[in-house]
Amino acid sequence: MGRVSCFYCQSTPSKISGLTLHTLPADKHLRNSWLKACGYNENDYSPDRRICSLHFEDECYKATARKLLKPGSVPSKFHKISQYLYVNKPKKQIIETSDSEPSCSHNDKSQFNNEILEITDSEPSCSHNDTSENVNEILEITELNTKRKMSQTLSDVIYVIMNDFISETPKRRRNRYVGDVTTPDLSTPKRAKENFTVAKLKIIKQRRKIKTLTQKINRLQKKLSSLKTLFAYMKKQNLLSEVAHDNILNTTSEPIKDILNRALKSRNSKYSPSIRSFALTLQFYSSKAYMFVRKTFKNLLPHPTTLKTWYSVVGGDPGFTKEAFEAIQLRVKQSPQTVICNICIDEMSIRKQISYLNGKFYGRVDLGTNAEEHNDDFDNAQEATNALVFLAACVNGHWKVPLGYFLIHSLCGSERANLLTKCFELLQETGVICHSITFDGAPSNLSMCTSLGSNFDYYCENFKPWFNNPSTPLQFNPIYVFWDASHMLKLVRNTLGDKQTIQNGKGEIIKWNHIVKLQELQESKGLHAANKLKKPHIRYFENKMNVRLAAQTLSQSVSSSLLFCEELKLLSEIKPTAEFCKIINNVFDLLNCRNKLGKGNYYCPVNEENKQYISEFLIYFKEYVENLAYVNNTNNTNNEYLLKSQRKTGFLGLIIYLTNLLKLYEIIKPYILYLLSYKISQDHLEVFFSAMRSRGGFNNNPNAIQFRSAYKRLLVRHEINGSEFGNCTLLDSSTILYVSANKRTDADAIFNFNDNDESQYFDEFDHDYEYQRPSLEDYVVDVVKYTSGFIIRKIKRQKNICTICESQLIDENNESISLLLKIKNKGRLINTSADVQKICLATEHVIRMNNHLILSKKNISQYLCIKSMNEVCFETSIFNSDIMKNHILDQDVFNSHRSQLIHLIIRHYVTIRLHHFAKMHTLSITKKKYSKEHDKFDVLALLILISGLRACALASCTVKF
Repeated sequence: MGRVSCFYCQSTPSKISGLTLHTLPADKHLRNSWLKACGYNENDYSPDRRICSLHFEDECYKATARKLLKPGSVPSKFHKISQYLYVNKPKKQIIETSDSEPSCSHNDKSQFNNEILEITDSEPSCSHNDTSENVNEILEITELNTKRKMSQTLSDVIYVIMNDFISETPKRRRNRYVGDVTTPDLSTPKRAKENFTVAKLKIIKQRRKIKTLTQKINRLQKKLSSLKTLFAYMKKQNLLSEVAHDNILNTTSEPIKDILNRALKSRNSKYSPSIRSFALTLQFYSSKAYMFVRKTFKNLLPHPTTLKTWYSVVGGDPGFTKEAFEAIQLRVKQSPQTVICNICIDEMSIRKQISYLNGKFYGRVDLGTNAEEHNDDFDNAQEATNALVFLAACVNGHWKVPLGYFLIHSLCGSERANLLTKCFELLQETGVICHSITFDGAPSNLSMCTSLGSNFDYYCENFKPWFNNPSTPLQFNPIYVFWDASHMLKLVRNTLGDKQTIQNGKGEIIKWNHIVKLQELQESKGLHAANKLKKPHIRYFENKMNVRLAAQTLSQSVSSSLLFCEELKLLSEIKPTAEFCKIINNVFDLLNCRNKLGKGNYYCPVNEENKQYISEFLIYFKEYVENLAYVNNTNNTNNEYLLKSQRKTGFLGLIIYLTNLLKLYEIIKPYILYLLSYKISQDHLEVFFSAMRSRGGFNNNPNAIQFRSAYKRLLVRHEINGSEFGNCTLLDSSTILYVSANKRTDADAIFNFNDNDESQYFDEFDHDYEYQRPSLEDYVVDVVKYTSGFIIRKIKRQKNICTICESQLIDENNESISLLLKIKNKGRLINTSADVQKICLATEHVIRMNNHLILSKKNISQYLCIKSMNEVCFETSIFNSDIMKNHILDQDVFNSHRSQLIHLIIRHYVTIRLHHFAKMHTLSITKKKYSKEHDKFDVLALLILISGLRACALASCTVKF
């Protein structure tokens, strides 16, 4: 929109304070009067033309706050006497005077001024003739004084007098633009020539401007507007080699490329998906961190207000989210292959709280039906305690999206079935293929599937762990039900831990006590037999929801450790327990595969190659579980089978999961080459819940508004300064001073370390020749040999070991192989050389001798390393082969590859053992704390019991009396 100004004098309100612009009146006669006063005619009228208040008398305005013209007002002030002052005077005034008039003296001038003042003060009662004579007299006097400069006051007075008696001739306005030329402007040849010259000059000026703008655009197009063109320019100017050019472009991550490209381009360009994702994710976790990063990158990231507009596209209210289904439909259209999804259903606990926001109450039960608006009895609704969430996970892709949520207090199976049916209907409209749902083993979820046609009675002839899609009742469209494998694994662990004993089909007893004894044995020996078993695994009831503890308890490593202890005759009759752990581990590996290249007999996807193998294992697993039973101590009753007991959910869920996994593959194999069992897992929804909790600082119990906010933010996609509104602000750019340290790198070194800290210990050990070496048990020796393989694997990853030294670390033909290694080895474990095993065993000797100094000794790591070095120095057979001797001939005697290699092995072993010691010490502390708390509760319970008995005794005495 152009600038609005007065069409007569081009004045604008921005230049003149208090100026007002008036449109031409709608009345035709009054408008013609305005145009005639300005020197225009009716043909010059335009609705967008304005005239300013400088051309109106003060009497033309009403006595109001706003400048409003009185009806019938006409502009009359058109003669300019200063920059912003117009008065009523004719445009031209021709007065003929003779040059022969004598000039007046100073006295005459004074007399003239007095006469003028008398005229101005007197009333205008003279006739027309008297007026003409007065004017002629004034003009004569004025002409006589033209050679002298009269004062400004005199000129103003003369002007006022003449303005009252001389008529005004309107001034013709000059045309500023070519479009202002009208027909009267071309009426004479002279006017036509003037206007033609103006138009010609205007066209020439416009052509020059067009040429300048064209050149500017061409220069902008040649500007370095991307990272790729920048590096191409540097390469062309020989500022960057071709190899460096390719390496930089290939190793730079996409977000960094997008940020640099945006810095080179215009700031008004559209944000790329990577910057958008990075901004939303960072702002989701911390708003303050986002503002810091945005300030650091010179405001290249979007403003928080922009993020709010991105979030505003999603409603986020309870119910199915329309935008989620639209996003799925768009993905189906863009995908070249058929999209297959799995629906996950689970509940998240929310705080029972009513909150008010933006004219609405939140926190009541809400199924997305707008009951608050249409139900007058909504005030009596219950407060919500859970949020039921539906989530779709792509089976043949790498994305997931929440479909909606519902605030509930409790829902029966039929009500849940109605919501699931609606979900299938909406999902079918998007074009997605869905043949599976996943949930935990909650009774309400089982009732939901039962109402849709499923039958989970394992011993029934109509056992049917699936139902037909309710959105297509006339077609065979099966929906296979999966009970989440992680939940089932925890239930199996809880069953064994709570019941203590289970009998297998052979009549052998599976005991939880075997796992407890294994943990106690490892704790007493100070070393673990290559498993993760610790005190929290035994005390699982303190953290029943942790899947990691359950998976590490019923694992292949625990099974191998049990067999290893039986070989050493440390435990007995543990084969049934080891077999149980191994079978459950194999089932969970098969149901938790997330890599199509997974190695192992059971950690593999379902495809045509191993489909038969998995089917055979399913038959074996069914037979094994069917024969599991509780052990009854009484001889009057028979043992109760697990699949017929109240604790059958975990075992039955694993059977259903494995059975439906094969059936699902058969029905969708025309669209996929393999099926990853992890795609059917409920972990996608659990991770989504964890992300929602992290929004509020890992708030495990958000209210309805907090849940809604986190839901919207997750659906759209995830140096600290003080607040700028705080009591004090940053006034300078001071930074924290830091100290850097450069490590010395030797030319002939296989690893780098600082020997200065260790030199203080040499004097202490210089004369320490005699000490008693403790004896190590067979269990400890075997575990140390097994651990040496892990150390060598870690050393080889450093990739700075020479080939000769590396050959001295591994010996596949070593006869002193670890028994634990034989049991656990599947072809990937390392059998170390005898020299490496000697070094690790000697270090273990030193650690056990100085076990009492670990927490009190300063620099304990260097202390143990030097002690171990002195221990190993007595063994001249370590790394003493002919190859190693020839290898170190040209090296420094005191810093050869042999000594460096020994030191490297010792440092790694000491580090591992110190970490293990810290963990075990922490567990012992927490154990004592837990025991003290339970002792307090036991004492309190005892006191309550005693006081109750006393009260009963007193009451009985009173009655007797």
